[in-house]
Amino acid sequence: MGLRGKRVLVIASSQGLGKAIAELFVKEDADVMLASRNMESLREVQTEFEHFRQGKVKITTCDITEPGQIQAVMDETIKELGGLDILINNAGGPPAGGFEDFQDEDWQSAFELNLLSYVRIIRAALPYLKEQGGRIINIASSSIREPIPGLILYNTFRMGIMV
Repeated sequence: MGLRGKRVLVIASSQGLGKAIAELFVKEDADVMLASRNMESLREVQTEFEHFRQGKVKITTCDITEPGQIQAVMDETIKELGGLDILINNAGGPPAGGFEDFQDEDWQSAFELNLLSYVRIIRAALPYLKEQGGRIINIASSSIREPIPGLILYNTFRMGIMV
């Protein structure tokens, strides 16, 4: 797919969809920075990816709800990969439930995780992506087309990343 040598940051890439996306980039010989809250899981994924890569596979921890950690992951990515061509924004979902199940703190946490973190990461990445003519891919869900019953927080904030 012409991704050899592209420099890619994949957020929340130690498991699930983020890991699967990162694996595809690694198999295409892109240089990939894996980012997640759990260093042990990141090390396991890095080791797993060793057998089918030619590019770099680097790892760094990042809690995307913490603004300082977002800048740190961007700084580490630029240092280790020498720039950034592709940003993959990805995050897990907030807890399931209906409108009456949540307090203000729950709404705030879901907002921080599933909307504001994407805004912050894009803001940190833009200067580098502009230099390279890079791309941003925001991972969402089918709930942006049709809300999923019982996932009020998820439905609300996933819509925001599609603007």
